[in-house]
Amino acid sequence: GAASFNTPLTLWGGLRAKWDAAGLRGPMAYLATLPSEAAGTLDYQVYFNLPDLPERELEADVERTLNAFFRAVRPNAEHDENMRYLSTGMRTARVRKNNNRGILALAAEKLERDELWSEAELSAYVEAFERQGFFGPLGYYRNFDANQEWLRQVGCAPEVPGCKVVQVPCLMVTADKDLVLPPSLAAGMERYFARLSWAELHCGHWVQHEAPEAASKALLAWLNSAATRSAL
Repeated sequence: GAASFNTPLTLWGGLRAKWDAAGLRGPMAYLATLPSEAAGTLDYQVYFNLPDLPERELEADVERTLNAFFRAVRPNAEHDENMRYLSTGMRTARVRKNNNRGILALAAEKLERDELWSEAELSAYVEAFERQGFFGPLGYYRNFDANQEWLRQVGCAPEVPGCKVVQVPCLMVTADKDLVLPPSLAAGMERYFARLSWAELHCGHWVQHEAPEAASKALLAWLNSAATRSAL
């Protein structure tokens, strides 16, 4: 089986017809043809597909970069209050403006560590990324178009007649305060999974830090369910 926190199976809906009509390879190739503003909150993904430039930005000050990433919403705070706090860190929209200004262009030069991450945790991440860099993690975004080609080849694209579905038990955990990957992005996933379970938590993007007990409870309930145990 497989479980995912926040990140749904993305088949890109109506965008697929647009990149096909343009003779392009996939969603990133298509979004790259649009102005930065038109790509919306996906603009950072297009930026991450550029060669070298994202690595230079992220690796210039690794501690600042990670403090910009690790910003957690406050579940009981108003939306605007959370947006003001998150906007002190990385940006996801309009990242390619002004000749690829980057995800940190509007972040404060000195960012304090978010209280949900201990000093020891942050130091461990800083040490690892200073040693290994960001090339590996950025490969996740740089493989989006290849992934879409592969899904079509194996018959998992929505326009393929008799589209295949995943047969093993799967769990999709969404977070109602995730401002980048809201639960709405997971809508329709059930069409591609024979045995899909759902859980929605009251927290933001960093589920395991923001709601560790609820995340563990959801995962254990799924693992202990009769349907999952019979298949694993």
